[in-house]
Amino acid sequence: MFRPLALLLAATALAGCSAPDPAETSVSLVSERGLVDADVTIVTPVARGKNQLRVQLRPHATPGEARLLAVDATMAAHAHEAHAEAIDETDEGFVATDLDLFMTGCWLLTLELSLADEPDRVSLPVDVP
Repeated sequence: MFRPLALLLAATALAGCSAPDPAETSVSLVSERGLVDADVTIVTPVARGKNQLRVQLRPHATPGEARLLAVDATMAAHAHEAHAEAIDETDEGFVATDLDLFMTGCWLLTLELSLADEPDRVSLPVDVP
């Protein structure tokens, strides 16, 4: 007699514990030389394996065209390197794809930029679980 009630309570408790889908990770940065504002979004939570980034660039103080030239990652502890296989320009900015963060640990992402042919960069640490 109490068994159906116990099953209903257990099902209700489990349904209440379901986690939402992980959110994108976004950060806004000013480049090292102060030329460019960069909004960087990792499309899915950082994961071991191939990752995708969306990047929006704007001139910080000086007018000009901001460009994303490369996306690289280094893991200093093991001297590992990774590079985005492709960077495509979109209406919203740039998409860097297939950045293979192949090992768990702390990586430093570096985005090579330019503004009116002046080189600049932004860097951000990411932790791969």
